[in-house]
Amino acid sequence: MAQQLYLEESGLQQFETTVERRLDSRVALEATAFYPTGGGQPHDTGTIEVGDDQWDVVDVEKKDTIYHRLDPIGEADTAPPEGATVRATLNWDRRRAHMRYHTAQHLLSALLLNEYAASTTGNQLYDDHAHLDCEYDRFDEADLEAIETGMNELITADRAVEWYTLDRERAEAELDTDRTRIDLLPDSIRQLRIVEIAGADGDEAPFDRTACAGTHVSSTGAIGEVIVTGRETKGSEEERIEFIFTDHRWMRDVTQEREFTAQRRAGEIARPSRHVCPWGARWRPTSHPDVSLTQMPSPASTTQCLPLRTTGLQKTRWLSSIRIDYPGFPRDPHEPIRSHIWISTR
Repeated sequence: MAQQLYLEESGLQQFETTVERRLDSRVALEATAFYPTGGGQPHDTGTIEVGDDQWDVVDVEKKDTIYHRLDPIGEADTAPPEGATVRATLNWDRRRAHMRYHTAQHLLSALLLNEYAASTTGNQLYDDHAHLDCEYDRFDEADLEAIETGMNELITADRAVEWYTLDRERAEAELDTDRTRIDLLPDSIRQLRIVEIAGADGDEAPFDRTACAGTHVSSTGAIGEVIVTGRETKGSEEERIEFIFTDHRWMRDVTQEREFTAQRRAGEIARPSRHVCPWGARWRPTSHPDVSLTQMPSPASTTQCLPLRTTGLQKTRWLSSIRIDYPGFPRDPHEPIRSHIWISTR
């Protein structure tokens, strides 16, 4: 098995190593910082170089060793030869996003267990959003508000995140298996990598301690502000919570809105579909008889007419007309944020 550099240093962006094995367009390296798909975290991408030849790393999977699937750039061969020394560079934006989302998922898992006795049953993260499944009957809008607030308070507290290796017998004897989920790991794994998030100041007990081989940021403050975008029932007493980072919301808004606008102009969408919502809006009832939009507006929007469904009300209503006036971004990001929203119901 290749030396797994990502287990030791999540922040490693470049490294040199040797090609140990070549199989068509795949290579196995003696050491690698490329994370292979697993544990709800997607694989890393990046490039490797040998002299003037370059390859894109398009997939990474862990089997008997770690294989990197390559796509040659320019005139490069299918893959570098065995024994070649390669210089590797990670796609850092993608890796960094995975580190942030994975650490945020640990915060969310611990928060749900502490406040709702809801154990995590699964998770999946991407480079621009994530979701977590847990054992719970049904979250309401007040729950989602509280979960979002709780996560952001933990992030603002900037608690230290560290990882280390423990012998399995010691880990089973000393750690809470409900929280570390050691029982989910195969018996063949005898050395466990533990990811620990520090407790509050003056509290010796960690906030969370979990067996995990994923990549993480070194403090919760590096995660950034989280927005809980919604929930979904996944079966009997199982819920899914979806979340995104504030800075990624802008990227998804712009991309999805441009795609939607292009489809309308091309005549591919005759009228707005009830399932189309570029913002992934989450609506909440207020003391006002209507509802208010409690999310950041899309930076590229001026006018949209989209039917968006409200939730959390006794009766579902469709909101058909929305206008968002959001000057100053991206033309001048330093200008104060201003948004105006008009809502009409049908």
